[in-house]
Amino acid sequence: MVKNVEIDKTTYKLKDINTNNETSIKTSILIADTYNDNMNHYKEWEIFDNGSFNKTAHYTIDINGKIFEHFSPHKISNYLKNEDLNESIKILIENMGWLEKKDNIFLTWKDTIYKGEVFEQKWRNKEYWCKYNNSQINSIIFLINKLKIDFNIPLTIKSNGFLDKNIKSFKGVYYKSNISKTYKDINPSWDFKKIKKI
Repeated sequence: MVKNVEIDKTTYKLKDINTNNETSIKTSILIADTYNDNMNHYKEWEIFDNGSFNKTAHYTIDINGKIFEHFSPHKISNYLKNEDLNESIKILIENMGWLEKKDNIFLTWKDTIYKGEVFEQKWRNKEYWCKYNNSQINSIIFLINKLKIDFNIPLTIKSNGFLDKNIKSFKGVYYKSNISKTYKDINPSWDFKKIKKI
């Protein structure tokens, strides 16, 4: 059983200018990666567009499984280019995504050396991946269950990588990889079986 996890609503809170202040009825949750570490995606949000960048997400679960709420999940998030999908609640998992192996060293897409656990599986033209950890999985299960109750969101969960042309009308939990084959998150190291059992 997953224990309660504290949601930090102050440490990485965004200003109103970094959000869409409109609200909407929530029927779905989108899970994606940060493609960054050390909460650097948040730090970039704060400085892009002279501090007015608003392609942001509601939540981040960091590498230690800590949950940060950046702004109210009642608001619309402009995280995606496709405006039709921006009414979903967005949860980002701190993960660098795919890796490249060179001379027995794994490099991130930023060409930095990756020293964490590596998951190997060929998928969407990549073979090596940064692995998610149990703390992150437990935290997202807790958060999904909380949002399900708070917003009456159905617990229908998409399979990773299954492309859905009708994703706009989908009610439940889905991954960024369900939108387009160009997206590689959530990556294959995700514990899909555990998430399916929520």
